[in-house]
Amino acid sequence: MSNFLSDCKEYYKFAPTRIWENEEVLRIVNSGKGLKTVEYGGLMFGTFDGWTFNFYGIPLKCINYDWY
Repeated sequence: MSNFLSDCKEYYKFAPTRIWENEEVLRIVNSGKGLKTVEYGGLMFGTFDGWTFNFYGIPLKCINYDWY
């Protein structure tokens, strides 16, 4: 499992298991933009397969994250 995928699974811990099999979700995650908002090519606030990726606060390990 890539670091990007494990970080996204940790952050979006309430996401159903099936969401991590979605081709579009995996494409975004593998691009490294999984924790960005949909406006910047990420998952946050986007809806895929009926699941909306919500904002749960900024994780401490992402304080220096490039949000743009």
